[in-house]
Parts: sequence; structure tokens; C-alpha cells
Amino acid sequence: MSIYRFYRLRAFTLIELMVTVAIFTIVMSASYALLNAARTSWRSGDASIELQEDVRQVLDSISFELFETTPARITIGAGNNFITFQIPVDENGSGTWESLGSAGTFYLEDTLDASGAIVWGAYLRQEDRTVASSTLAFGNRQGRQIRFLLVGDELTRRVLASDGTTILEDFVLSDDIASVSFSLDANNTVRITVNAQKQAMDGRQVSYSVTTETIPRNS
Repeated sequence: MSIYRFYRLRAFTLIELMVTVAIFTIVMSASYALLNAARTSWRSGDASIELQEDVRQVLDSISFELFETTPARITIGAGNNFITFQIPVDENGSGTWESLGSAGTFYLEDTLDASGAIVWGAYLRQEDRTVASSTLAFGNRQGRQIRFLLVGDELTRRVLASDGTTILEDFVLSDDIASVSFSLDANNTVRITVNAQKQAMDGRQVSYSVTTETIPRNS
């Protein structure tokens, strides 16, 4: 066998090369598609987890303050899209504790007036609760109101003055909120439903909806 015939028998033909390239292209395309799908799923999942964490933190914050109020102090807005209420406040900023009953088994942070009645109002997030309200720029805590509402896509904690209209503070708890609703039933249970939407890095819209219930301890 000549050297020419030896190499000719072992060389690739043009058709074989074309088939090999085609198979390689198909394999690489499939691999890229799988990788891209996994990356897209990861990004969407990451955005979904972040959205869920934000909503949960918002609900925890709202429920924490609602737990302090009483149903008699709660007002649900028209359309159930906002809630207004008051919580016990310490006008003197003393931070002491007082007995609410002769048995001495129930205690409340110093939120009672001279006659032993609870002082109802609200705290600003920016104010020092250990300072007497008489020294504050915004005046007395008593009579203020807390309102949770949706401003655009931002779920906001708003503090109103005792006149019920003057806004003392707006604090954004979370954005990417599509809708929020509040209700108060005959059993004094406050139900909160939050629907949130967020755009992931890949452009997909992820959504999350959750409902929670709180019973004010002063019911």
C-alpha cells in the first residue's frame, strides 16, 4: 500500500466534516438553551424570593402596631384600601411601667394619663420615644393617627396630626406593591391582603400574594 493510499483512506471527507459540524452545532445550541433557561429560572426565582421577603417584613411591621390598638380605634377606608388607627403612647417619655389592675398582673408601658386612662395617639419613626412630647417639634403624640395606605406602588406608613388631615410623616415600607386591602370582622380580626409584583432581571414579571390576620390585644 502506498503512502498516498494510506492517508487517503484515513482522511475525512467534506460530507463527514459537515455532519460533524452540524451535530456539534446542535449539541451546543441545546446546551446554551438549557443554560439560558436555568439562568432565567434562577433570576426569576431570586426576584420572587426577594419580593416575598419584602412583603413579609411589611406585614410584620403592620401587624406589630395593629396588635397594640383596639377595634374601637380602627377605621377602614372606603374601598378597603387603607386603615387608620391609634396606639397607646407615652407622652412623658418616662419609659416606666404601671399596673392596670389591683391584682397587679397586667402591665402596660407608661401610656396612662393622670386618671389612669390610656393615652391614644401615634409615634413618628424619626422621634425619640424617651423624650417628652412637649419638647418635640411636631407637638403632642396624643391624638395622632397611623395610616397604612398605598401611594402609587409604595406601601406607606403615614402619621397624621390630631386634625386627621395634616401629614406629619410618610415612611415607605415597600415598593412594587400592586394592591392592598384591609378588613375588620365581627370577631375583631383585622385581615390584610397584599399583592405585589416585581420585574426580574430577565424582564419577566413575578408576583406574590399573601393574606394575614391580626387580633388587637386591646379588643
